[in-house]
Amino acid sequence: MKINDVEKITGLTSKAIRLYESKGLIDVKRDDNGYRNYSNEDVNTLKNIKVLRSVGVSISDIKLYLYGVVSVSELMDKRKSEILNESGQNSKRYQICQRLMQNNSLDLFGEIDGFCEREEAKEKITGACPLE
Repeated sequence: MKINDVEKITGLTSKAIRLYESKGLIDVKRDDNGYRNYSNEDVNTLKNIKVLRSVGVSISDIKLYLYGVVSVSELMDKRKSEILNESGQNSKRYQICQRLMQNNSLDLFGEIDGFCEREEAKEKITGACPLE
């Protein structure tokens, strides 16, 4: 599928999708004409990346997860510690990390969209970059 289809499915911008590709988080195949052709696996990976980025997991830590170096639980345990140092247990990000850790999966994609949009708006105001 083409990038505009992936944007609609994931809610990510084409800029973010290309960034994740350039950072080695997805390996997109190209058609004979040179256009990117995203697979269902690419889309699922992007959904997982969106969930992880919504709680502030770094791109380098996401790469460790995708390459099987760390588990969801290990990743969430680390991120929860970071969040506690940043803002405490009442943080929405902390609560999402807790749920991801309990489920030991990234199956919250449908529940994070509104949260991601609010966080992106805050980051634009404060100048922090959600994509590093």
